[in-house]
Amino acid sequence: MLPRMEPYAIIELGVLTLLATPVVRVLTSVFLFAAEGDRLYMYITAAVLLLLLFSMLATPFIPGFYA
Repeated sequence: MLPRMEPYAIIELGVLTLLATPVVRVLTSVFLFAAEGDRLYMYITAAVLLLLLFSMLATPFIPGFYA
């Protein structure tokens, strides 16, 4: 993606980093709550992760949404 250091490739890498940060953080929280044995917060965090992933994956398919 960055072999020639093109400006749009750098911008794309930055956007992907910004999108991946909350997903990685919530996924890490799920594993940490599971390791602690805190099932309630693990389930709540897993639901947040599912909603986050659904919103990221389903948004492009919404008719009339041009982001």
